[in-house]
Amino acid sequence: MTAWLTPQQIAGMRLAGMPTTDRGVRIMAEKNLLVSRTRVRGKGIEIALDSLPDWAAGDALKSYAY
Repeated sequence: MTAWLTPQQIAGMRLAGMPTTDRGVRIMAEKNLLVSRTRVRGKGIEIALDSLPDWAAGDALKSYAY
């Protein structure tokens, strides 16, 4: 099962090498073709944790609890 995170959550984790603003994360997701979907509730997108770069996904898994 894939974990989905909002750009705000990813930016809030302050991952090394990743943007620190939600807008920056959205721009990076569009440029790097990360797997995303529209949110189940509300507006915006969610990004698949598996689609983050390996170095960022490893750090994100440490700070994200399923």
